Amino acid sequence: MTMSRSAVLRVLWGLSLSAAFLQMPARPAFAGSFVIDDVTVIDATGKPAQGHMRVTVEGNRIIGVGPAAGQALPAGAVRIDGAGKFLIPGLWDMHVHLVDIDEPAIPILPYYGITSVRDMGGDLAKVQGWRTQIEKGELVGPRIKACGPMLEGKWDARFGQRTDHVVVANPEEARATVNRLADQGADCIKMRTYASPETYFALAATAKARHLPFVGHAPWGVEPIDASNAGQASFEHAYYPWPWADLPAEKRLAIEETFRKNSSLVDPTLIAWESFRFPEAVIAAVVNDVAAKTDPRQRYISAALRRNWISGLADMREQGPGTPGWGKAIDQVYEQVAEMHDHGVGILAGTDSGATMVYPGASLHQELKLLVAKCRFTPMDAILTATIVPAKQFHMEDRLGTIESGKLADLVLLAEDPLQDIANIQQIAGVMLNGKWMDRAALDALATGVERRVAAESQK
Repeated sequence: MTMSRSAVLRVLWGLSLSAAFLQMPARPAFAGSFVIDDVTVIDATGKPAQGHMRVTVEGNRIIGVGPAAGQALPAGAVRIDGAGKFLIPGLWDMHVHLVDIDEPAIPILPYYGITSVRDMGGDLAKVQGWRTQIEKGELVGPRIKACGPMLEGKWDARFGQRTDHVVVANPEEARATVNRLADQGADCIKMRTYASPETYFALAATAKARHLPFVGHAPWGVEPIDASNAGQASFEHAYYPWPWADLPAEKRLAIEETFRKNSSLVDPTLIAWESFRFPEAVIAAVVNDVAAKTDPRQRYISAALRRNWISGLADMREQGPGTPGWGKAIDQVYEQVAEMHDHGVGILAGTDSGATMVYPGASLHQELKLLVAKCRFTPMDAILTATIVPAKQFHMEDRLGTIESGKLADLVLLAEDPLQDIANIQQIAGVMLNGKWMDRAALDALATGVERRVAAESQK
């Protein structure tokens, strides 16, 4: 089955971008002393939006947040006009695979207002190398928290597949692997599968002993309450236990109470699930669209990511994407997330960037829209999943996640109010990344640079 370009465009859900984002002249990012003046601040502390505010930045820190009226401009400060605009903290994507996105395309993340990420499976040395480049100013990219390789109960590597998986076949290997990754500077430990409950609990206990968040997939065969009590800090993809609706109501409430007590979070990656709604022909058309005819965001897809998408399509083919059963299953995931949120379980915004049809950066905006449209979140609730809630997982709430004096200057300036419509999270007028300001023109230059590097890479 083949599909025309127009048919693909009609079927793809929510994937359009404003062309205006790609048409403005270039201007480089710069750092120094700034005043974002007369802006509405949505600070993510729980306060309502505050109008006509001034946010002052010196170096890479916020040094003042207060009313704009009657204040003189600090000497030497650059004034950024915030009139009619809205300021939110920099966004986190809590489930990315940077090795799949690959270095040429990493700058596309700040383009979408993503100033921090949690890497959930990749070559640790490579990711740490990119982090060093970012810190030195050699590469524009987000702050990175990295788990290192994905830990597996067993893994049969096949030619051409990703190799960033490590087998932990027993408790002894589990303890040794976690200690090795901790010694190498991992920021978290990612479990994907495990060989036995004993291996799982050894992973959890060793991560706890090394003061690292233990995160990952559902530990099938381990009760969710036991997993939370063992210290699993986040459960990825929101399918644990599944189907949620089939559990007795009292058991669901007991799980939710335990998750709240232990601050165990759920990272649903809804946008990754959404790709299974599409028929295989639609997915194939997108995956193989090197010319970016189906979607302009294809211009930012690196050769490495396209290879992973193609590999992912082969895996998806075996699972029958586009069938009615997938639609029902995804709707059940929405209801699970909605109920957990209603009952106070913490939800993280993550996308599984690297997975097939999940566009780096843009997918986080889609994720937030899905939380509001499908899971009974308010726009403010959705913003918190990508700001203060992620910061707390890494005990960084004293530095990131809100707009307050003393915090690191990771900020996103929006042209429209995201509390009126969460889709306005896309209307980015500027991004401040660790105190470096990028206006709309600088962001567009960033995207153009990614497009050129990706195009050059694809011709090799």
